[in-house]
Amino acid sequence: MSREPMKVSVQILENTYSLGCEPHERNMLIEAADQLNAALSDMRRENPKVPTDRLIVLCALKMTYDLLLERQTIAREVSMVNQVSERLISALSQAIAEENLSDS
Repeated sequence: MSREPMKVSVQILENTYSLGCEPHERNMLIEAADQLNAALSDMRRENPKVPTDRLIVLCALKMTYDLLLERQTIAREVSMVNQVSERLISALSQAIAEENLSDS
């Protein structure tokens, strides 16, 4: 049985948008809209004379920059975990080999 997309209304600045999404995506979509709305509201408060279209572009740029920073951080952490895993596997393999030699 296929699920049909549902409609979700979100408020961003003074506009309401009706979006289609899968039921399991609803909460995250609402959360994303809330975060965007909060970021745009903060930027508008700090820069009341900046036109809305420019504000949206600046906010999107900042959010994308933050996302790229997060991705870099995650990539570094994954690399560190992989290096530690490789050292542990190597040490474990060496310990097993030594144990096998002492059993002989």
